[in-house]
Amino acid sequence: MTTATDRTATDRTASPDTSAGSDFESTRTFTASAADVLAALRTTEAISSWWAPATGSADPRGTLEVASRSGSRLLELYVEAAEQGRIEWSVRLSTMTPEWVGTTIAFAVEDTDAGATLHFRHHGLTPQCDCFDMCDAGWTSALDRLETFLATGQVAYARDSFQVTKSISASPEAVLAALRTPEAVAAWWGTSEGSADVGGTLVVSFQDGLQRIVIAVQPAPEGRVIWAVREAPLTPDWDGTTIYFDVVEAGDSAMLYFRHEGLTPELECFDMCHEGWTHYLASLVSYVETGQGQPHRHG
Repeated sequence: MTTATDRTATDRTASPDTSAGSDFESTRTFTASAADVLAALRTTEAISSWWAPATGSADPRGTLEVASRSGSRLLELYVEAAEQGRIEWSVRLSTMTPEWVGTTIAFAVEDTDAGATLHFRHHGLTPQCDCFDMCDAGWTSALDRLETFLATGQVAYARDSFQVTKSISASPEAVLAALRTPEAVAAWWGTSEGSADVGGTLVVSFQDGLQRIVIAVQPAPEGRVIWAVREAPLTPDWDGTTIYFDVVEAGDSAMLYFRHEGLTPELECFDMCHEGWTHYLASLVSYVETGQGQPHRHG
């Protein structure tokens, strides 16, 4: 596993070829070693962290079972014996996407001067499949979570959190600055008062003050901001949850790994909060990159 100080970058320029008959493919580059990338594919604990809850065996000739967030069985995968630096899973059962049955999921990992490159290919998942668009988005998201897992060492697919990864064309310092004063938070999220310093209490208001999210700013290592939610009257499910912002350098840009621990799909507010965070994190990116966010405004 990599540590929070490792740097991870993604090759977004090589998008999958979606011409007739082509498989879904993606290439990712990491500063983690090839051994670290392969380790994230070789145990059920690691696979559960970045993809979905997994049981069984991820060893060659083992059977790997993958479940949904609610615990229902999704996939049965046979782990093929593969050459060094390569992992292959053959899909034997797929309850949600039966078109996957008979397909093969392949990871080829090689060391580079800067770290490692992953060549991912889902053989048989083509644009002709009814599920292709959904699976394209699903694999892209899962590989993003693998990126988070390798970069931060955090459990990237925990059932106890909502998570998003954002690439921001700015320095890590600029991203962190947008989280460290009430004025900056108000520019991308909502009307804010109090203190965003470590040990301070930040209050962010919505709906003409009916919703007042009271946040205790926790101590954190360099590159991380931690907000512990103490009160949220209109979304009491937030009480006791914790919001993490991990920011790392990625070339000339920064990667933001956002996690709202405790905000789960089982909560009544999840769909609304999912939409809310999706909007406000885009607002944060806009604010950092252009100086103009899209925060909530009273009235």
